[in-house]
Amino acid sequence: MTALRPPINRQINAQRVVTHCFGSGDFLPASDIFANAGQTGARKVVLSRTG
Repeated sequence: MTALRPPINRQINAQRVVTHCFGSGDFLPASDIFANAGQTGARKVVLSRTG
């Protein structure tokens, strides 16, 4: 059995992983989306300083 290894010297395409993006001022709505991931379909929620 071979362990899975992350690709070396490659970047992950975040668009394939992130499902929701919010600005830092939207912390509470972002946390609600993540807390209710079963209903919202959220997998990865990103908070950005520039949003």
